[in-house]
Amino acid sequence: MHRCSRGFILLHLLMTFGLATAARADSSGFPLISPPIPFPRFELGSLDNKLTGSYLHITDQTASFGGGSVDYKGRYAPFSWLAVGLELPVIYLTGNLGAVGNNGDESYWTLAPVLNLQVQVVNSPDFSLLLFGGYNLTYGNGSVDETDQGQEANLDFSAITRGYTVGAQAGIPLGHGIVFAPSYMFTRNYGGTMSTTITLVGVPMPPMTDSMPIGGFTSHAVGFDIILPQPWLSIGALVHQLVKSQDAGEAVRVAMLQLAYHFGDVKPFN
Repeated sequence: MHRCSRGFILLHLLMTFGLATAARADSSGFPLISPPIPFPRFELGSLDNKLTGSYLHITDQTASFGGGSVDYKGRYAPFSWLAVGLELPVIYLTGNLGAVGNNGDESYWTLAPVLNLQVQVVNSPDFSLLLFGGYNLTYGNGSVDETDQGQEANLDFSAITRGYTVGAQAGIPLGHGIVFAPSYMFTRNYGGTMSTTITLVGVPMPPMTDSMPIGGFTSHAVGFDIILPQPWLSIGALVHQLVKSQDAGEAVRVAMLQLAYHFGDVKPFN
């Protein structure tokens, strides 16, 4: 069950966001997180959106997962300096735990809404800077066909965790409508609980249920987007990410390819 708990944390931390990335952290849980910002500037009354599709590939010392995600970011600005945002990322992964003596195929999905506020501290034709902060809730559900020391078992699990995210994103016009948008994000997750149902294959006994805690974590992320004008497509990359959690101890590599579409009241730099 420890491997399944670690596997869930690995996914739920993926919140979400991505970009063409390759990163590494000495932790059993590696989050992909991006600023919940549709575009790095806004104006009074603007309502803008960002829709992202991603391919993910994740490996650590034993496990390997692949899958995809869809991420929606929306924002409304009731003031010229303040906006309210909502991010709705959904991610699905499947793969193999691959541990010595504990091998299993696992698949799971996660929904991780982030309700946030965005403060525009600089908004000029040559530069913009947004600060943001918000509450995030992560819900995950999955299953594992596992072999532990020769015993086959089926495990179904669901989990929920809570935390907050703060950070900043800048907008730097490069000419011809192209925008470079570097970002920094800090996430504090307080952990949560996981419920499991285990069925032993070939053993005449009813399924077993259990509940276990999921350890909290902190993470730091530095990344960037390159936004192309008309039709406002973007690509990006995660430069570095480090996670500290109660379950730390294993190196995790994450690769992610992302393409995003910006729509609504996108306010380009003049």
